[in-house]
This record gives sequence, structure tokens and C-alpha cells, in this order.
Amino acid sequence: MTTYKTPPVPHDPTTKIVLQTSAGKIDIARFQKLFVSVYFACAAGALANILSAFGNDGESAGPLYQLIWGFLFVLSIPLIISANVKFVSRRELIALSFGLYVLLSTFMTSNPASNFAYASSFLFNLGFAIACARVLGLRTTFKILCKTLNILVAISIFLYFAGFKNAIYFDAIDRSSIIGLVPAQGIFSHKIYAGLYSALSLALNLTLFSRAKRLYLCAMSLALILLSGSSIGLLAGLSVLFCAILLPQVFKKTYGAIIATVVTLLIVISGTIAFMHIDVVFSVLGRDLSLTGRTKLWEIGASYIGERPIFGWGYGGIFDDSAFFLRRFSAFEYYRAPHFHNGLIQICAENGALGLLLFSAIGVAFLRNCRRALSLVHPPTAYLPVMIGVVFVIGLSVMNIGSRYNELMTIVFFIVAVAGKRQIAK
Repeated sequence: MTTYKTPPVPHDPTTKIVLQTSAGKIDIARFQKLFVSVYFACAAGALANILSAFGNDGESAGPLYQLIWGFLFVLSIPLIISANVKFVSRRELIALSFGLYVLLSTFMTSNPASNFAYASSFLFNLGFAIACARVLGLRTTFKILCKTLNILVAISIFLYFAGFKNAIYFDAIDRSSIIGLVPAQGIFSHKIYAGLYSALSLALNLTLFSRAKRLYLCAMSLALILLSGSSIGLLAGLSVLFCAILLPQVFKKTYGAIIATVVTLLIVISGTIAFMHIDVVFSVLGRDLSLTGRTKLWEIGASYIGERPIFGWGYGGIFDDSAFFLRRFSAFEYYRAPHFHNGLIQICAENGALGLLLFSAIGVAFLRNCRRALSLVHPPTAYLPVMIGVVFVIGLSVMNIGSRYNELMTIVFFIVAVAGKRQIAK
């Protein structure tokens, strides 16, 4: 029988805090949770999607977008202060060091003013992540995130079938989803994010809800994954389901090793077969062997890394000069690339080996907290950090996450990474 060594949980500073005003009592805890939910929704792309409906591809909404995010940063300051930081843990120090390094790297770029603003946003995101872990703890934060994503997924499906323009993804090369429909992005900023965040909501629903609620909420998450037409979302969703089946079995002492061995062999065999028929697999997913140009982007990313391997080109220092980039990569035929479509390549190219080293240290902290959750938290919630890690790694392989400002998956990754034992058990 497994024993869970749960440390004593400290008093939650958000509980029973009431502000008396002339208009009545204000529940601070409820306000904080509502603010965190709104912050998560904006980081998931809902704000950008809504504002883009009022301008030409969102261009006229740019100043308003920045103003709202600035307001969110100001509102996050009380949450950060309420964390009552008397000391900084090693995990938090590494995360903040990475953020400060990113901030300083902007002075190497050709447009330091705007890139400094982007890096400042990323640093505020880190402060928000640390505050969520300290003040709310992982379980409460995950519950808020789960409810937020479920609402966004439900709204996305409704808007898609209602025919709202911004809920339908325009594919430049006219690909349909895997079920033969026009791809959906819903209220998110891109169909890939719609699929990836739906996979994240699937992991949250599987581990936080009882069986009665779990079924229809998971079905809703899976529906948007299929509607989005995102192969990355589909891979992430299937991986989450695989983890939900495998992890409980692995930790059963009697059959765990046997089941893990059998499953590993099945993955190797099926992976080998898929690799032998890779052209067929890619055709079913609506992709070519270049992953819609991503491998070409990775090649040029590697060339940038080779030119400045130690310090990199600075945060935002490559794509802030589009003309220079296009001269280097004039053969790119799919679209105007906003990034390298790979988080690790992006970090290496922009922040060099030093940035990658700091980010790797944060990754180690994340893995340690996954292990801690398995021993401190009762299942199935104990499996959630592992599932989040799986979704994050899959997203990292093809999208600019990990050091991306105002991006949900990056924020969630840092929340898990900086949490201490008490926050994990809270």
C-alpha cells in the first residue's frame, strides 16, 4: 500500500480575508481567483482573438491589447505582494535569473525598446507564476485553470458551429481537419493553440473531476482537438490519455514493471511501423515531410545558433528585422514566419548556451516536482504535473513556448517548476 507523506499545509493567505467598504464586504480570495482566471484566459489567446474582431487582422487593436495587458500586470502586483516573500527559493531564483537574462539580452537587438517591453512582459509572467504557486498552491491554481479552459473550450465550440469568423481558422494551403471539416481555432489565437490547450484541459479534467463530470468534459476537450485539425493537439491529447491509462498501472507494485515493459515494446513497434510508412502517416495528418516548412525553419535556426552560440541574438533579436530574416531565408514558401516553431531552438538562437543552461535548470526543477507530486499527492491528481509536462514538451517541439511572453503553456510550466513541497501538497 502506497503511503503519501504530506507535509503540513500552511494557512492559505487568501482564505477568510474580507475587505470592509461602504458598499459592503469584498471577498479578497474570490477576487484573486477571478483575476487569475481572467489572466489565464488572456494568456490562452482569448484577448487577442476578441480584439482582432474589431480591426484588420488585429492591427488596430494592438494599442488596446497592450493597454489591457499593462492593466493586468498592474493588478498582478497585489497578488505578488500577498505572496509574502521573505526568502527566494533556489527554483524561484533560477526562474527569475532566466527572466532577467532575457530582459538584458534585448539590448543586443536592433530594436531594444520594443523587445525590452516584450521581455518585461515575460518577467511579469514569471512573477505571476511564482505568486500563484506561493499564494494559491498547485491544486487551487489547477482548479482555476481547469474551469477557465473548460469555459473557453465550450465557447470555442459554440462560436465555431455558429459560424463566427474568428472561430474558424484560415489555412493558407487549404487543409481540412482530420474529420474533414474546416479547422477551428475557437476563441484561441491559432488552431494549434486550440488543440494544445484542449489537450491541457483534457489532462485537468481527467485528474481533478469525479467520474460523473469527467466524461462530458473530456468529450468536450476531445471534440475541439478534432475540430482544430491540429496534429500537435491530437498527439498531445492521445499522450494524455495514454498517461491516464499507464501511470496508475506503473505505480502498482505487482504488475507495474510488466505493464510498463509491454507498453514500451508496443510503442517501439508501432513507432517503427509508422516510421517505415511516414509518408502515409503525414498524408493522413495533412502534412508533408517538411512539417509544413518547419524543418526548413529549424535549419536556419541552427545557422543562427552557430553564429552566436554563447549569448545568442537577444530576445526578439532575430524576427524583429523581418527583411534581414527573409534575405537569409528567401526560400520559405508557406507564410511569414514569426518564430522558429521550436521552443528550444528559439531559446538557443535568442539567448545562446547561457539561456539554454538556465532553462534546462528550470526543466530539472519541473521534473523534480513531478516526482514530488507522485509521493505527496493522492492519485489521480498526482499524475497531473507529469501530464502537463508531456503536453508542454510536445508543444515545445513545434511552437515558440518556454520563453514566450503572455503565453499560457509557458506560465503553467513555470508554476509547476517553482512550486515548493507545501505548494504541491496544498
